[in-house]
Amino acid sequence: MSSSAAHAQPAPPWRCLLASLYDALILLALCFLAMAVITPIFDSQSSIQHILAGIYLLMVISAFYLWFWTHGGQTLGMRAWRLRLQGKDDQPVKLTQGILRIITALPSWLGLGIFALLASIRNSSELPVLFQQLQPYAPWLCLLCLVWILFDNRSASWRNRFSHTHVTFTPKT
Repeated sequence: MSSSAAHAQPAPPWRCLLASLYDALILLALCFLAMAVITPIFDSQSSIQHILAGIYLLMVISAFYLWFWTHGGQTLGMRAWRLRLQGKDDQPVKLTQGILRIITALPSWLGLGIFALLASIRNSSELPVLFQQLQPYAPWLCLLCLVWILFDNRSASWRNRFSHTHVTFTPKT
């Protein structure tokens, strides 16, 4: 065990949120680049193409997180806030743990995604009925997932529990 790992503590939720906001800025730029690649292919404004573009962006974002989590346990935002994602017994995160972590994070992010998708489409009647029915509940789903962390006795999110990972904070020495 390294000296930095010996001083690691559970990460406070506010640090995780700030690291997520930092990563969101990087991901925004990455998504702009990713969309620039497929924009010539998507020439119409159909809702099916919006959904396909959303799936494509989800794959880009997932690849971003999986790469950083499995190669050092830190995204750029986590590095700036001195956070590290670790598996059981402080082992490096495995690919399967990263995938499980992304899948279990989807409910909270899906809530915001559906809300944003419906806000961006002028005629929401073109969307599948399921999306139309989820619109009033989407922001609440995200909020429920985030509030869970505050009331959990270990400050662990759903994705930490199901993927058997935890985020640590290493204070300056």
